[in-house]
Amino acid sequence: MRKTKKQLIEELDELRKELRNTKAVIRKKLLSKEMLFEYFELFGGIFEPVPEAMVLIDKCGVILKMNDGAFDWLGYDPDEIIGRRIFDLPFIVKQSNETMRLNFEKCLDGDCVYPYDIELITKSGETRIVHINAVFPDSGIETTPSFVVLLTDVTDMRYREEEREILTIQIEEELYRKLKRGDDA
Repeated sequence: MRKTKKQLIEELDELRKELRNTKAVIRKKLLSKEMLFEYFELFGGIFEPVPEAMVLIDKCGVILKMNDGAFDWLGYDPDEIIGRRIFDLPFIVKQSNETMRLNFEKCLDGDCVYPYDIELITKSGETRIVHINAVFPDSGIETTPSFVVLLTDVTDMRYREEEREILTIQIEEELYRKLKRGDDA
């Protein structure tokens, strides 16, 4: 069945409308991407000298950029991390991945997410405890990728805390035994 001139004009108008909408979406995405990189350029001077990992993540969880400190202590190359979703990274321990996913969703919903710890495996095979502090600055543009995440390696500090707790328990037990025997403390 052949279409009438009126039907063809209506289809053409509909296609033009879709094209305008698509162009608007593309412009919005390009603007948000430009804003993100302007944001990174503005704060890049802060990012690079920091020994901790600083990461920019979009609202889908894709890692857009990381500072050199991140690659240094993680041991991975940029092409192994940049452009991948944080939930698909093989070096994040499963339980930690679930914790990150829940906190990511809370952040997207506008809930306050307090800093938390996760475990990951460095390229050399070490398990590291990492303190996560994520900020979700709202730029006012719906499609703006805007998570800024600071990851701090707190492994050594956590081990020292555990050692201190064990030592404290041992001292308390020894004091209790001495007191129970009647020895001078």
